Amino acid sequence: MKVLLACPNDSELAASFSEKGGVSVPLGLSYLGAYVQDIPGIELAGLDNNALKLKPEQYREVIAREAPDIVAISVMTATVSTAWEMARVVKGIHPHAIVVVGGVHCSALPESTLAEPSIDYGVVGEGEEAFRELLIALREKKDPSGILNLVYRRDGKIHVNPRRPPILEIDKIPFPKRDLFDPSKYGMNVNRRATSGKNTAMLTSRGCPYGCVFCSKSIYGRHFNQRSPKNVIEEMRLLEGEGYSEVLIVDDTFTVHKKWILEFCALFSELKLNMRWNCHARVNTLDEETVSAMKRAHCTGMAFGIESGNPEMLKKIDKGITLDQAREAVRLCRKYGISTLCSYIFGHPGDTRQTMNDTLRVALELDSDYANFCALVPMPGSKIFEDLMKKGLIDESHWDRYLGHAKLAPAISVCELTPEELQAAQKRAFWRFYFRPRYIGRKLLCVRSPAALFGMIRGAYLIVLFLLQSLFEKRPKD
Repeated sequence: MKVLLACPNDSELAASFSEKGGVSVPLGLSYLGAYVQDIPGIELAGLDNNALKLKPEQYREVIAREAPDIVAISVMTATVSTAWEMARVVKGIHPHAIVVVGGVHCSALPESTLAEPSIDYGVVGEGEEAFRELLIALREKKDPSGILNLVYRRDGKIHVNPRRPPILEIDKIPFPKRDLFDPSKYGMNVNRRATSGKNTAMLTSRGCPYGCVFCSKSIYGRHFNQRSPKNVIEEMRLLEGEGYSEVLIVDDTFTVHKKWILEFCALFSELKLNMRWNCHARVNTLDEETVSAMKRAHCTGMAFGIESGNPEMLKKIDKGITLDQAREAVRLCRKYGISTLCSYIFGHPGDTRQTMNDTLRVALELDSDYANFCALVPMPGSKIFEDLMKKGLIDESHWDRYLGHAKLAPAISVCELTPEELQAAQKRAFWRFYFRPRYIGRKLLCVRSPAALFGMIRGAYLIVLFLLQSLFEKRPKD
């Protein structure tokens, strides 16, 4: 039984400058592949169109050549339209092929995801166990309707089965099967350390214990589960043996538990690994002991979600941090030579021109190595989205605009500014931050190699491209 694990591309409307700057291997599909590869009679293949950027008529040839019995498609909110398009292509070539979808969007809105008739099944939440059971049932020609986490269609109705408990012993989950996808197609986002080496992404935990109102909790809820430091180091050693020199740890938050971090860093240093790594961190979880240990363990960059420069807005969005904590985290990273990327969101519920001015002021004050400014998008699975759904304010015809850097303005605004005004504020912030003479001068002084210079020029190009692209984009007709 041939199984194709597929990732659709972002629509042209939603394609963002950050996506152009770097694409990471699809870890969710890689984990699925690792979890089912030992099923007798299973043959696996991968198709990541977010990296390949093939037109439908081009990946049609790939699907025709692979002739899969089952196609599993990972669906993000901004890829709903292209995922449906891929499902229709599959059915057009192989009418009897089974199409299964999963991912963040399906987990948040399973019924509307399966509204596309070309989709046969959906998997919500953690997908490994349910997907494995589904493949076994299909292989043995048994009824899969009792599988937990499964969404299916029966007699014209869509049924969503109860969810199973989270996988607790995640050390037992096999390492991702990255070789399903061509490693040469992936590279670090431009905001990360410039490198000419082989690099990849990895997960050391699942879920997030914090309750920010703008974050989707559709897969894990607020359940947080962390692999052991030993297990993570084992995967890093394997990657290093395969020629990888840098890894981006894509956990929602890597620095939840100080004891875990210190043990991980001690093991890393003890084994003298040469791998460089970056991570997402929270400013309220760091102190000097932690940051210095991370530096010794070859951490080269941290990304922080600051989100707002207004203390009252931070409380309203349940961020759970203070601006003083942000200042201290950036200061510590600067002291130990760890690059910083601070992210901010314009358009929180209750945001005003003044609070957004506060955000830009704080971004300039913190003066992190890089900054990211997003227009708020009410992501399915978040508290903001649920509130808007109850009020009937969600328009499901614009999923391809559900990115923080879409070519067009956000589909909806939940503050006093219009979507167009939000996008204008976002672009103004990018311009004010990156095109300061002081910032440009500092970056030029840090250039130590042609690769670093190329990375800086490429980053500037991508930012300018984002600032200009909406000027040439026609608004779609409703």
